[in-house]
Amino acid sequence: MKEMDEKMRVCLLFSQWAAAIKLSNSGGYTDINRVSENLALRLLNALFDYELENLNRTKGNYPGIDLGCQKTKIAFQVTSEDRLQKIKETVKTFFGSPDSKLYSLGVRIFLLSDRKRTIKKQQQQEAFWKKYPGFDPQNHIMAFPDLMTEIERCYSEDRPRFANIKQLLEDELGFGEHASGQRQLLEQLFEGSIRYRDDLRGTGGRFRHLNISEIIISPTEQKKSRLFIDAPVRID
Repeated sequence: MKEMDEKMRVCLLFSQWAAAIKLSNSGGYTDINRVSENLALRLLNALFDYELENLNRTKGNYPGIDLGCQKTKIAFQVTSEDRLQKIKETVKTFFGSPDSKLYSLGVRIFLLSDRKRTIKKQQQQEAFWKKYPGFDPQNHIMAFPDLMTEIERCYSEDRPRFANIKQLLEDELGFGEHASGQRQLLEQLFEGSIRYRDDLRGTGGRFRHLNISEIIISPTEQKKSRLFIDAPVRID
């Protein structure tokens, strides 16, 4: 069915995005997070009619937040790190800065992850959250599954918006016959993987003493020695 195909395609693109971020970060290639900020900005604007701006363009490493919409008075922190301590630091930094007045509806945390981050009810009762009533730890943290839910809703209620969002993801993350734009994230995935391999094989790396050729060739040679053995054969 076309509806299933369309939704599965969007789901696959999100999966590619999440995989690229995980693998690149594991190799120490964190620039992909900065590139993802811009894609997140365009995606959130297209999905929710925000007018978000990338605040890091006006001030490098903007404290506490990355994106801001003066129309809706909402700010976003875009991150691939979902530690509870990281979330608390973001909330504390935001509400302790003058930006909390400019973006009076508070900060939202957009996790670059295919896994939704939930904070247990017991943790939500901590005194920390009572200091910052403008942040709801249950509803103000979003990840790819949350966006996917909204995009699926668009398919039924606003087909042109769905098509626009799907094309946006295709342009940035698509490949093969679907590709029609930049391939920055996939290129960075490749470069990050190469760097990770070099780190593992380089001086001080875990696999610096590993000889791949021995692993590949030796069993073959041993197999040959077992296969070619002179032995008498009786033919009846």
